Amino acid sequence: MKSYRLAAALLVILLLLTSTVGGITYARRTEDRYIHALAPQMFSLKNQGTALQASAFRQPDLLPIYGSSELNIANPYHASTLFQTYPTGFTVFPVGKAGTTDLIMLQDMAAVGPDIKGKKVAISLSPPWFFNAMAGADSYAGNFSLLHANALAYSTQVSFAVKQGAARRMLQYPKTLEGDPALKFALERLADGSLLSRAAYYLMLPLGKLWTLVLRLQDHWDTLSLIRKMSQDKKQPLRPEVTRQAAVLDWGTLIPKSIEEQRQHATNNPLGVDDQAWLKTFRDQVAKQKNTRNDAQFLRSLGQAAEWIDLDLLLHGLKDMGVQVLVLSMPLQGTYHQYTGVSEQAHQAYYDKLRQVTQPYGVPVMDFRDHDMDKYFLIDPGAHVSREGWVYYDQALEAFYHDAQK
Repeated sequence: MKSYRLAAALLVILLLLTSTVGGITYARRTEDRYIHALAPQMFSLKNQGTALQASAFRQPDLLPIYGSSELNIANPYHASTLFQTYPTGFTVFPVGKAGTTDLIMLQDMAAVGPDIKGKKVAISLSPPWFFNAMAGADSYAGNFSLLHANALAYSTQVSFAVKQGAARRMLQYPKTLEGDPALKFALERLADGSLLSRAAYYLMLPLGKLWTLVLRLQDHWDTLSLIRKMSQDKKQPLRPEVTRQAAVLDWGTLIPKSIEEQRQHATNNPLGVDDQAWLKTFRDQVAKQKNTRNDAQFLRSLGQAAEWIDLDLLLHGLKDMGVQVLVLSMPLQGTYHQYTGVSEQAHQAYYDKLRQVTQPYGVPVMDFRDHDMDKYFLIDPGAHVSREGWVYYDQALEAFYHDAQK
């Protein structure tokens, strides 16, 4: 009788494993089939799930780019638009929304798993991140994913040092961990780092990986459900086919064309802000900020930002994962900063600090510091790339994809 029960139990386990493997295989094939059609679209599951991000890394003609709100603002020169028809053999796969900072990106990419090894990724940095003590709790929570956080906490692709540093930062946002006490416990053990805590963490590791697998299966299910729903949309059904049309991108023409277009859209103010944004938001806001800051305040804020820690963790983690990285940083909006009382000389501290943090990892960095006083590179005093700015981004992305990046 015992032998029959054992055989039955083993059969059940075998059936569960077979169905799980079969389900994952089916899901991956479906995701890969539709991933190119989904590449330019921005929606929550793309940012906070993992299935589509992993699928993008599996495609030789998609270049993932992680960033923040700049990726979500329509622009005729946005990389998703300029490379939409794969003119030089690829297009981008943007991931991110407002508040997607380096710590969130680290969790995102750690969750991709083995599909990320040896692949390329571009990271878009927003300078305002590096002038705040740390990202706001609401902003961080709005981008937080339990799947991604668990995947990082229990990752075996990332070194203990990176996981420990990330755990210490993640614990500074306790509300995001209230729904998963086991994750909170694991992060506390990682952050502590004592022999006893390490032992407790490694004892949890198998169960943590099992729980992460459950979350991944749920993510695959949600992704398949979304694809099915989008495919059945009567007005604009999702189709896997995309248009591909080879073409030569003439940067010598695109750059001056985009600059002139941007000038035509920023005619009612001295800072180069888009006309509509100036009237709607920035005219009254900027008027109150004239000569309200100085170089000392600027440099103090720069030195106190936790984002530098997070950027270092991100680059260290990506090195552990074997990823080729391009770092893109928007320039500061120099004309705006001068208006508030900060000198052009003080701005250089940001670019120097960026080089200092990225240099140990040997990654190419495009900081566009020579556009610091170019009031048309951004569309506002924050960090949103203009028509001109996107063309420079596009040129860097194409060079990186085709290994011509200097």
